[in-house]
Amino acid sequence: MNLSECPHCYALVMFRPDGTCPACGKNPADAPEANLQYSAVEITEGQDLPSCCVLCGTETEQTELFEYHYDSHLGGRLDENSYFAFMIFTVLTLGVGLAFLPLYRKRLRKYRQLTYHIMLPYCESCLPEKPAYRPITIEGRAFHFKVHKSFKEKMKAMEKEVHL
Repeated sequence: MNLSECPHCYALVMFRPDGTCPACGKNPADAPEANLQYSAVEITEGQDLPSCCVLCGTETEQTELFEYHYDSHLGGRLDENSYFAFMIFTVLTLGVGLAFLPLYRKRLRKYRQLTYHIMLPYCESCLPEKPAYRPITIEGRAFHFKVHKSFKEKMKAMEKEVHL
């Protein structure tokens, strides 16, 4: 099986016969030149990372806290059903519980939201781009990030050193 990385969504895919990516539907030939300097890597919390900027690949010792809030949708259907039951209970108790309805909704949102913290290396010039930086996908505690190819190469080199 010949898998290639899509230069638009960075997913490892086998392109369709018409040349488009099955994940994003775009043609890799139409990718902007800037996209070709990036690749995707999996990063977990607490993982040792190279001292190289994730966005431009330059050497840096500076790390910044990357905080990401993620709506997990864990138990989403159950939460919506319990919310519906709460509404019915509220209506049946002559609206006394209406005052608590916004608090209950807030509690549900807080319960379903996960927050991840990872220390990522950024250089001074890329630091302003940090607020717009988001993971491509999340699988459990592993993030898939779009990173500069030199960062990915240094990360692979670190992993090889660990396994030797």
